[in-house]
Amino acid sequence: MDKHSVKISASIGISIYPYDSKDIDRLIKYADRAMYQAKHAGKGRYCFQGKTFKVSKTLKVYN
Repeated sequence: MDKHSVKISASIGISIYPYDSKDIDRLIKYADRAMYQAKHAGKGRYCFQGKTFKVSKTLKVYN
């Protein structure tokens, strides 16, 4: 990577054990929904979703 620059972005979905659920399948479902919501909001974002958040929160990631 001598003269090349690489840009990386991520869309991250987050659900929190045990607050959102104690069931692993439900946690994954919440995190998956949150990830797609973060993707929809734009590059470099993360989103929380689960029963602790009636409205999902989407935040921009800065470096």
